[in-house]
Amino acid sequence: MERIFVPLYRFFAKRRWLLWTIMLISFGVFVFFGIQVKYEEDISKLLPQTDASKQSGIAFGNIRVKDKIFIQIHSADGNPVSPQDLAGCCDELVDSILVRDSGQGRVAGILYRMEDDVMMMALDYAMTNLPVLVDTSCYCAFDSLMTEEALAVTNIVRSLSGLTFMTVMAFASACSSIVSNLIGEGHSREVWPTIMRHVKLTYLVVIPVLVVISLFPKVFLAIFTDVPQLVDASVASLWVMASSYLFLVPANCFFSSVSGTGQTRTAFRLELLSLVVYMAYITITIYWMRVDVALAWTAESVYGVIMMVLCGYYLKSCKWMGQKI
Repeated sequence: MERIFVPLYRFFAKRRWLLWTIMLISFGVFVFFGIQVKYEEDISKLLPQTDASKQSGIAFGNIRVKDKIFIQIHSADGNPVSPQDLAGCCDELVDSILVRDSGQGRVAGILYRMEDDVMMMALDYAMTNLPVLVDTSCYCAFDSLMTEEALAVTNIVRSLSGLTFMTVMAFASACSSIVSNLIGEGHSREVWPTIMRHVKLTYLVVIPVLVVISLFPKVFLAIFTDVPQLVDASVASLWVMASSYLFLVPANCFFSSVSGTGQTRTAFRLELLSLVVYMAYITITIYWMRVDVALAWTAESVYGVIMMVLCGYYLKSCKWMGQKI
């Protein structure tokens, strides 16, 4: 090694001007290339640039989650803390951040609570896509629970109930809007009488239609099938379905009114509890007891009774008054 570095030292010791010139030129070259370096915040640039990875790179590059900061709030000493206390700490943190950032605009937005509408949308999504979430092996078990005739009867009766069901839902939606307007105008005491008037008005429209259908069931069932055996087998189920509207009318009006008060989170919980009871009932009656299809239709009445009692009790308790939305 001394044969290399010692001669170099002696060479530059006699020619210091050359040493400083080389150092300055090297420094200039390093600065020039250092300026050309561009910093990338796109972590997808680290991925191999192949044809197969281009699509995944585009998807990863447009994920907004990587541009966010996640904060987890928990107990410092490990002791259990109530969810209300943690929620209070979260509210204080968010308020302090917004106060500090007021006028600066460095915080684009803070997501620290789930909107009430999101939970209702999640429930609707789960109910709509339930067949996708069920394992394919379950369908064989479902097919063994009811005969082809029972399934055909159920489809016919369900199709016939669509007319009255849409009418009930229309009145329920109107009731929800009127309840919201009454609360907004400060007439909270008139909410319950208004709901009951809607229930009576819905009965006035729906009950005559159901009476006519029940008196002449074969005439209306013949609209959906021309098989005499299916028409005869559907009469009993049709009568059970018609009787369930005695409970479904107030149940839907009460449930929509709870949403109309602005307490959509409470409405979600009441709906979820009613569905749990509903699913338990049909599991026992259909899966275990293997009852007739007409008796299986009593599940609609059970659902209506549970929903009517829960939502009616909540509305009568006036717990929704004075609550912040």
